[in-house]
Amino acid sequence: MLCAHQQSALKLSHTLLLVAGVAWPASSHAQINPGTLNPGLQQQQELQQQQERQLPNVQREKPAPLIDEQPETLPQQEKDPELLINRVEVEGAQVMDEERIAAVFAPLLNQAIRFSQLQDALNQASNLYRDAGYFTSRVLIPKGGLVDGVLRVQAVEGYLEEVEVVGRGSAGLKRWTVFYLDPLVSSPEDPRPIRFSQLERQILLMQSFGGVRFRSSLAQGKNFGGSKLIVDLNPSAGGGSISINNNVQSQLGDYQLAAALQANVLAAPQPLQLTLSGSNAFPYPGGLASGNVGFTTPIGNRGLRLVGTGSLTSTASAATPIPLGDGSSVNLTSGGQSWLGNLALRYPIVLSRTASLSVSLAGEVQNASNNTYIDNVLVLRNPSRLRMARLGLDGSLSTPFYASSANLRISQGLPIANALDSVTLAATEGSLPYGSVDYTSARLTLRHQQRISDSNAFITLTGMGQLANSTLPGAEDFSYGGPFLGRAYRGSYLIGDQGAAGGVELSQAFYGQGWSLTPYLFGDIGVASNNFDLPTPPNYTAASYGIGVRGSVGSSGSFDLGWGIPAGPYPGSVGRTGPANSIVYVQAALTF
Repeated sequence: MLCAHQQSALKLSHTLLLVAGVAWPASSHAQINPGTLNPGLQQQQELQQQQERQLPNVQREKPAPLIDEQPETLPQQEKDPELLINRVEVEGAQVMDEERIAAVFAPLLNQAIRFSQLQDALNQASNLYRDAGYFTSRVLIPKGGLVDGVLRVQAVEGYLEEVEVVGRGSAGLKRWTVFYLDPLVSSPEDPRPIRFSQLERQILLMQSFGGVRFRSSLAQGKNFGGSKLIVDLNPSAGGGSISINNNVQSQLGDYQLAAALQANVLAAPQPLQLTLSGSNAFPYPGGLASGNVGFTTPIGNRGLRLVGTGSLTSTASAATPIPLGDGSSVNLTSGGQSWLGNLALRYPIVLSRTASLSVSLAGEVQNASNNTYIDNVLVLRNPSRLRMARLGLDGSLSTPFYASSANLRISQGLPIANALDSVTLAATEGSLPYGSVDYTSARLTLRHQQRISDSNAFITLTGMGQLANSTLPGAEDFSYGGPFLGRAYRGSYLIGDQGAAGGVELSQAFYGQGWSLTPYLFGDIGVASNNFDLPTPPNYTAASYGIGVRGSVGSSGSFDLGWGIPAGPYPGSVGRTGPANSIVYVQAALTF
């Protein structure tokens, strides 16, 4: 039985849960938006941050060649005789118009020319193929190609006739390598001229599978126009990392430790990458703990892959004193668990060393509980069972001068398999029979990093926004705050059904032998709102600015240290802006 002041607190807790989907800016260290402690939201944020850490940066230097080509030696002409050409005949051209090749030689007709001029024309004709991406094709003069003023030129449209796999690795991995490169191979009877973009795509696809490491080179094949691709395998069994950071809500902990392992199963009929990661916040027992498992494996040999993720997150917040009207107070705490499973198909539409565009289709299930306690007595149980379909589109460009990326994720809630969200059921006063489980949302994330002139100074612009057609479950909320946007806040500070955030960073990189150091200045702003009426302002805005330095030591160590200052004014910002409310954020990682 709850006493009178606990019953009063229970009414207050219901109100807090109703506004949990909108920003509740804190006026002291002890106050925090209860919606940001939702274990489902914490889980989704962790998965999103893992993706953001993989965004491309400006390339430090021109990438190394993907293929070691054997140089072609041309015969040296001791003399440069005069020639007379009246007509040109082109043979063997299939992917290139014969007229385009013949046009290269037109300026040489019906006049005395030197052999060196003819050689230059042959190079120009070969460049027609190279400019079109046919990097093993060329134009030459066959033996006896000039008779009575008639020049016969032979278009040699190069093709890949064989793949040879050498080096380390199991017999199964070598067979799979041959299988995966098979779309590039053709026969002398039916040759398919090969473009560099085709070879580049298949090689990059192979390199993207965990542990498949190799060098590749081209050699002359057995047949005229044919080439042999030699793949020298040097597979990796796996790796891992350990890290520490303080990107955790103050009610859940002061800092968290994380570890990740990757195991590459390469002796099976095809590669299988397994990942295992976990984190735990301290010093509060059970404040924030999470574990993730995942796998990635190719399907076929055209780029399609199957990706699976399983995740468990649990929270147990420290007590927040809630003052009551009679001058007394009670301690409000929350805690719960969230289970998530995601199975996705991903396909790269475009893939090169500088550009990529991929599409994904995923099904996701998330079961969560977020319970409220007053003086350690359970007063409110909030189950959530979400079933979602997600369509993703990811693109990136990376050069020595700039790097850009874009991610669009469209989510559709599915009212199937006992889907339920109790918080939005209460927030909408029962107008949605099972809460907001049938919704549509779209989230767009943009990032552009630009080198300033020829220096190692950069400007980085980041933006993120979300639209939704209805009230969203807490786990699907837009959020502002954390290590990418809103660095003056430990974890999410603003949340809502819809929102937008943007930031700018100026940095200067210094590079040494085995180390790098990049000081930076940053500023950002975010806004969040909800799609249902509450006795609160429709929008909340927060901003932050600060300085920091990130760097690397050797090939395995990295760190990021900064000072973030919350800015205003915005509703509810009293006592929560300026240097007095700033934070020092830190992250350090070691990979192996």
